[in-house]
Amino acid sequence: MPSFTFNVPEFVNVAITEADIAEALRVNTSGGNVTAQQIANQRSQSSGGSRVKTYVIEGPPGSTKEQAEKIFQQQLALGQLKSLNIGETVNQQIAKVATALPKVDTSTIIKGTASLADTAKMQLGDFARQTQAKGSIAGLDIDQVTGMMAQTSKISGQAATTVSSKGLVGKYAISPQQLEEAGLLKPGTVQRFGTNPNQLVAMLQSPKVWTGKNGASSLDAVLGDSKIQDLAQQSLFAGTLDKLKASGQITGTESAAQLAGLATAGAKFGTDAAAQLAKGVVPPNLGAEAQKLLAAGQFAVDAVASKIPSAMKGVQSAAKAIGTVNRQALNTAMTSILPSGKIPVPSYENPAAIIGAATGTPVNANALQQIAQNAQGIAQQVTQQVQNTLG
Repeated sequence: MPSFTFNVPEFVNVAITEADIAEALRVNTSGGNVTAQQIANQRSQSSGGSRVKTYVIEGPPGSTKEQAEKIFQQQLALGQLKSLNIGETVNQQIAKVATALPKVDTSTIIKGTASLADTAKMQLGDFARQTQAKGSIAGLDIDQVTGMMAQTSKISGQAATTVSSKGLVGKYAISPQQLEEAGLLKPGTVQRFGTNPNQLVAMLQSPKVWTGKNGASSLDAVLGDSKIQDLAQQSLFAGTLDKLKASGQITGTESAAQLAGLATAGAKFGTDAAAQLAKGVVPPNLGAEAQKLLAAGQFAVDAVASKIPSAMKGVQSAAKAIGTVNRQALNTAMTSILPSGKIPVPSYENPAAIIGAATGTPVNANALQQIAQNAQGIAQQVTQQVQNTLG
């Protein structure tokens, strides 16, 4: 059985000096983003203040070092090796195909639909109002991802223009940790400012912590553009599944409902929590909240398959078209084509005037408004009946 050895430098936190603090302040004042601890560790690294961890991977006959290194680097990147001691042997079965990873028993993935209250379940109108997903992600098509986004927004109960007192941002209530994971906040921002809600909210107000990715140059930019929030949430879904697959927690061949549940829970609570759920274990520190999001993802995919009409799938919401008409130019054009000056030019802002001009009969504007309100009420009742019928 071939063995492969890998040495990884390990740097431990060293004591912070006044010079480290001064250097961190200088860098941050100039627009950088670094902590005094990072400065101290860099100083230690440059002076040789590090140690080396040695890992030994044993593979089956015929395996190569390139195959072993591929899996080793994947596990290292995901933090799977942090608990091992120096010189400890890692018994890793290396597949003969470099991209293959250990399979898991998908029957252990918790089925959490029963944990989702009816009031928290996505309805037909929620799906219709949700902007279509940018694309598919591992094992999930565009409509399923769109459903997951609508369901996550439904559970958050927060408007796209809102930031909560805990620093949860927008329609998906995205936490600062999630914003950093999605690449919207600079790396290390949350660690630098801690988990105190007041500090986090104040930190989000500073343009210096934002990366500008997808237009996220400030908190106002994110709150003012739900598209930025949509892309961030999709990124979190995809990142969770990619990491679970890379670490061998899933194969990618699980059912869409299973993948959606894990992606939804992992996007909120992290890949480690999703990995526990994949094994049938509810993270003890999360409990019902983890089960609720697992159930939300599973329900979203099931609802898209069974309750969303095919005519609504794959439909991109129309862009807003308010204020796109040059009213002065339109009025001038209408005046030029009317055959007689005795014919009044329609007033597009006043429905009563339009009807009056067309029929030659004065119309009571208040009565017309009441008719419109009654019609809107009837439409809402019909929509509710359709939703109740769908379930």
